[in-house]
Amino acid sequence: MGSGKRNILFVTLGDKTGADLPLLKVANALRLQGHKVQVLVKNKTELNSLVTQLPVKPDYDAGINMIIRKDKSPVALKRDVKYLFNTINENISYQDTNTILDHLKFIPHIIFVGVIYGFLSSDDILRLSQATKTVVYNIAVDMNHFTGGCHFAWECQGYRQGCHTIECPAILEPQFKNLAGKNFLIKQGNVQRGHFKILAGTAWTKKQAKESLIYKNQDRFFNISSAVDMSIYNTRQRHIAKAIFDLHPDKFYILAGAENTQDKRKGYDYFVEAISLFWEKLSQDRRQKVEILSVTRILDDEAHGKIRFGKKLIPYIKDERLLSCLYQAADVYVNCSVEDSGPAMLMEAAACGTPVVSFDMGAAKEFVLSERTGFVVANKDVKALAESLERVYGMPGELRLKMGAAGHKLVSETGSLKQAVTVIEDILTYHQEDFQDFEKSVSVAMCTYNGAAFIREQLDSILAQELPPNEIVICDDHSTDDTVNILESYREKYPAIIKVFYNDQQLGAVKNFEKAINLCSCDLIFLCDQDDIWFPHKTASVINIFNRYPNIKAISHNLQICMADKHLTNLTIWDTTGFLHYLRSSYRNKNYLPYTVFFGNVVTGCALCIRKPVNPVSFKSDIPHVIHDYQLAIHYLLEDSIHFHDECLGLYRQHAGQQVGAVLDKVVLHTRAVKMYYELDNPLWNLLYLKKRMAREGIFRYLENYHPSTLKSLYKKARNNNIHNALRPRNWLKQSAFLFNIVLSRVKRLITTSPE
Repeated sequence: MGSGKRNILFVTLGDKTGADLPLLKVANALRLQGHKVQVLVKNKTELNSLVTQLPVKPDYDAGINMIIRKDKSPVALKRDVKYLFNTINENISYQDTNTILDHLKFIPHIIFVGVIYGFLSSDDILRLSQATKTVVYNIAVDMNHFTGGCHFAWECQGYRQGCHTIECPAILEPQFKNLAGKNFLIKQGNVQRGHFKILAGTAWTKKQAKESLIYKNQDRFFNISSAVDMSIYNTRQRHIAKAIFDLHPDKFYILAGAENTQDKRKGYDYFVEAISLFWEKLSQDRRQKVEILSVTRILDDEAHGKIRFGKKLIPYIKDERLLSCLYQAADVYVNCSVEDSGPAMLMEAAACGTPVVSFDMGAAKEFVLSERTGFVVANKDVKALAESLERVYGMPGELRLKMGAAGHKLVSETGSLKQAVTVIEDILTYHQEDFQDFEKSVSVAMCTYNGAAFIREQLDSILAQELPPNEIVICDDHSTDDTVNILESYREKYPAIIKVFYNDQQLGAVKNFEKAINLCSCDLIFLCDQDDIWFPHKTASVINIFNRYPNIKAISHNLQICMADKHLTNLTIWDTTGFLHYLRSSYRNKNYLPYTVFFGNVVTGCALCIRKPVNPVSFKSDIPHVIHDYQLAIHYLLEDSIHFHDECLGLYRQHAGQQVGAVLDKVVLHTRAVKMYYELDNPLWNLLYLKKRMAREGIFRYLENYHPSTLKSLYKKARNNNIHNALRPRNWLKQSAFLFNIVLSRVKRLITTSPE
């Protein structure tokens, strides 16, 4: 894109928990920077226009976290929970690529993949990247992207040498230990084929990624240490924070916790042990001035019960502003995680100006600078942790505030949401030569004739597109109502976009569209009537499809039918020809060219977009009802270069003044004819149907005059197929009954019409 703005897709599990929230904040910040952004999730719970929930395909294995035996019965895999081994079947696909593409608002330049276990697999991401020719970054909020299924490796070296080379400690059953190796090799192969890259969540995961077998040869490593929203996590409420939680202003409060303190990774038992050592160091009077704040959703009751200080259990806080106040109410935050890439609470507490005491784990070395923003001690060294707590407790209040202010400044400079966006921008700059240019210029070819009643709504809907056109070329065919005045008012208001041409003599709709199309100068040309309404995403959706299918030259989409007053009917334009039924059916060997010839035009001009032709178009106007859109349909169907998009992208207005409109009273007849031809399997009826249609429909005269070989080939094939079917013994009885009914109906007609 010329302006440097990109199409950015994020993929993650949901929109409300864990690593999802920072990702959503980064996505929104990038949108505010002018990029096009979409977040694709498995579970959507909030109203957020950035977020799209992807449905699961019907045959998706509900037992994604189960082992399927040879007899097809599922069995639960026994695992060591500390590893968070969640990727059991890496090659199970959640959704097919076309469905994923249908849920995208644009073709992305780059995809950032977060936590996706039980959602899209690396196979899914590979196919998506191949379909879109997109740069892919896996976001390492933990280790899952470069292991055979674990989110945390602990002492295991499988991620360094390959999980297929070791006996997986996360899987407890010997007969299934090879699963990790299989998953690892699938991920490794997909990364190589798709040229995936890793975006580290912290310096800790960056170090692990550099050591991993899958990513160690990556040319450059970026990392986002954190994405703390400094507008929420700051020091502004410190003066009232303790009062909010009904805390004593003169007590020393130690904050610790996690969503689940029973999780051994979070090290809550180590915290309790350090607190016990801290207790032993204090006199009785000083003990009375210390209180423990434990914030959690799932409490380790056994460990918590061993705390001898005064303690207050705070239910897990989801509201970020309230959580910010809790950090500010605390005098020190203790990070006791022993296997973690963060945790986020460490950076949030530091951002809120609270000194941090931490094991040397995850983001500690980035944000806990000893004696400046807090203290870092060796992992699991509870004695040193207790000593650090004692040092913070013994500090004058002014010194603690100074230490907290330094932590706030450090997070603001290196771990803020603003800084995270800067890293993404650096990645976009780094890959600017890899990005495809998906920008396409857009023309609208509009023809008008006495359209004053509805043309304002038509033009307004075009100008209100999410992706507005570069030009609107309007050819007026000697209007005698107020159309000309309306067109001039719009041309004066939008002189850079709207170009109006007035015909010296009336051309008629077919030749007028020929003129309008040939006057267009952009890459894509949307044909447009004067009385319809475009949905806001029409141009963006169509351009998206052209980007997905570079070989197609035309796109035809559906339209919702409404009345003159915009009252909606329950029909679409494709219902009126039976085409919607045909399109969605499971008929064998579907072919849109013979369907369009034998059952009527399915390409409505005002729902058609074409690539600008190399040579000027020239339409025939000598055969009634075979107008410009029918001729374009035949042209692109003969080339097999048209795509039918089953989505209504506008309103098709029915009113008395139309030159050509949908035949609403024949919807049932058209659909019944399609069903009889393809489902009744009555060759004689089919042959009679073709004979009648050839006798009365202008399309056959058009083909006979301008594409004779095509007509001959189509009819010969249809005739021979039906004759062949008629001669099959299984159809003899059916044909005999059909002929008998024809003879019987004619006899009845003769009897009823004969004179007395």
